[in-house]
Amino acid sequence: MRAYAANALASTAQTPRHTLEGAAAPRALLDLVRTSGTRHDQCQAARGLTLVVATTLEPLREHGPTGPAFWRFGRDVDQNLWDAIGNPRRDAGLARRAEVGRRRLAQKAAEREAQRPVCTDCGTKFTDDRWKASSAVDWGRGDSHPHLCDDCKARVHEAARQAEQAEHECQKQECQEAAAAQDSKAGGWLGRWRS
Repeated sequence: MRAYAANALASTAQTPRHTLEGAAAPRALLDLVRTSGTRHDQCQAARGLTLVVATTLEPLREHGPTGPAFWRFGRDVDQNLWDAIGNPRRDAGLARRAEVGRRRLAQKAAEREAQRPVCTDCGTKFTDDRWKASSAVDWGRGDSHPHLCDDCKARVHEAARQAEQAEHECQKQECQEAAAAQDSKAGGWLGRWRS
């Protein structure tokens, strides 16, 4: 079957470089597939070539339609149908490309995490939103505490608010005491002539 198929393919081959006769036919066909088509990163897409997969009744009876009963021209072993029509070099090239992409993304993420600022008060890393807010540059009012995380910033603001409120209460009390002292001086019938 294979010799017949290789000879049939040899009679229709349109390439003068390769002679597809005898036992060298699968190897020559494989060379033909390797030298034609479009070269990608680590694989080659054979464009303009027809994929030929053959089988006989004996391997189909022996292995069934899902077993290694199919032979793809240019390959040495019988395979199941999905492997026979597949392109393992392209699949391996795509897997390598995807792995390189995953590594590149992981490296960028690691570099980004290494640059992530930490709170100077508690030492926790900033969240993405806090990092963006602390590094935002605009012409308006900037971040009051760009070196603190949200929790520490809230604590600082609360402490400042309480200190301001305590100072306001103290000023209010001093004002009331001064007014009371003024009223005590001005009190009585002789207080009118003192001023």
